[in-house]
This record gives sequence, structure tokens and C-alpha cells, in this order.
Amino acid sequence: MVDTGSGYNAQNAKPVHVGLSSSVDIDVHVTVMTRGGRKTEVYSDVDWRGLAGKPLVVKIGN
Repeated sequence: MVDTGSGYNAQNAKPVHVGLSSSVDIDVHVTVMTRGGRKTEVYSDVDWRGLAGKPLVVKIGN
């Protein structure tokens, strides 16, 4: 779990670096708080090998 913002009206971006086995795809779960409550996006079977050295950008909402 990574906390990228805390407190009233907080916003922040924090890079996360992880080590992975060379043979597995990953599932990415991203949870944000919206005016309507908590929203979770799940991206399944992400082939991280194509992302090596590049950021994975997740956009939620408009």
C-alpha cells in the first residue's frame, strides 16, 4: 500500500519501484477517494515487461 496524499485537499504523486519475477504478469489495484466515495480500478494481467524503465500511468475519471 502506498499513501500518495494525506489530509484535507491533498494531492501527491509518489513513484513506486518493485522487484518482480521475470515470468509473471501482474494485477494493479488503484483506489482513490472521489466525491461519491471510494473508487477502485483493477487492471488484470498487466505485462510489466513492456513497461520496464517506463511509468505505468493510471487515470481515473475524466
